[in-house]
Amino acid sequence: GGSTSGIGTRVETDLDNLHAQVPHLMTARWAHDLLGVPMAVWYGSFPDPTGVGIFLRAAAYRGHPQRWFTPITQAHFKPALKDRLATEYVLLASRLVGVPCPRPEPLPLRDAAKLARWASAAVRDKGGCEIVCTVSLALRVCLASEEEGIDIRGATFFGGGEPYTDARRAVFERVGARYVSIYIAEDTGPMGIACPASPEAGDQHLLEDNIALIQYPREVADSGVEVNAFYLTTLRPAASKILLNVESDDYGVVDSRPCGCPLEALGYGRHIRSIRSFGKLTGEGVTLVGSEMVRIMEEVLPRRFGGGPQDFQLLEEDDDNGIARLSLLVHPSLDLPSEEEVVRTVLETLGESSVAASLARVFWEQAGTFRVVRQEPVWTARGKLLPIRVASLHADPVPSASPHPTATASTPTPGVPCDRA
Repeated sequence: GGSTSGIGTRVETDLDNLHAQVPHLMTARWAHDLLGVPMAVWYGSFPDPTGVGIFLRAAAYRGHPQRWFTPITQAHFKPALKDRLATEYVLLASRLVGVPCPRPEPLPLRDAAKLARWASAAVRDKGGCEIVCTVSLALRVCLASEEEGIDIRGATFFGGGEPYTDARRAVFERVGARYVSIYIAEDTGPMGIACPASPEAGDQHLLEDNIALIQYPREVADSGVEVNAFYLTTLRPAASKILLNVESDDYGVVDSRPCGCPLEALGYGRHIRSIRSFGKLTGEGVTLVGSEMVRIMEEVLPRRFGGGPQDFQLLEEDDDNGIARLSLLVHPSLDLPSEEEVVRTVLETLGESSVAASLARVFWEQAGTFRVVRQEPVWTARGKLLPIRVASLHADPVPSASPHPTATASTPTPGVPCDRA
């Protein structure tokens, strides 16, 4: 399912919708010289539909992934019977139609070096490779390659789900790899493809034959921060939902400028960059609606450890390697049994909330994403206390948009035909 900051909603995705996304995803790989290179995937199986979606779309252009690694192991999370059967059905059906899908192999985050070794061998034997995963997972492969002296120069990582920043790009450049970012959502399909010619991380070409995008200023949750919120309209007949100027919980910068890359030659002249969310948490590439964490900050933790909602706050920020961290700010006056108990309470509550929250718990528990900081929560200039505070939102607000934006959509561009690709 996909959702904004409100109540989660199920998003139905049929084969027509997946097939309609193939031309844009194939174009992304063509523009970055990835067609035909060995591919591996590091995404989960059902109930996470991302991995299966990648294989189904790749089959349409004969892009056969050689390996499928899943970070969600049964030791951390056992899928329901219907989800296990659904994964087996996909594996069987793919073999029956002559497009075999590799069986998912458990690969927890601590074993990222295994994927680094696969990438090193693929680059050595074939001259390149593509690893489809989130930015955070890709960073872990890069860091593991450094720690174990594995040469992954020439490897390319591909995917979306998290902001791709200059700090994160520096890690890839350090090991001689690269990350091709896309902007993609369950409701809309692909919306942006990384510009091959841009010196700025996260700079993408807006896919105006798939989505119409306008911006309008809006204040974020009484924070005193105003952002250029994105409002989206779907243009594909096969889109999973018909959206008409729907706010997406994202914001950023949209402009037009020449870059000379192959995507501009196809007619994609508008760029979209500095994309951030103001309503969701996206640590480790897992998108979690903020309202689930708000309940924990305002109700669960005060009930368990004393104090009130004003004594707890969640701060989302990146560490020195660009990996997302979630700091639990706890007022120093509270007498805690242990900091580990606070983290355990948060993770256990997530595990009881929903399937999406349970998957987030598995990722964040493996990654050690949470840490407790004994510090007074940060108040806004207006005297408001936000249960969730995103560091980038307050440190680098995007200038306000024109008060009267208009939407334009190009005609579909002929030529060479993401939450994940």
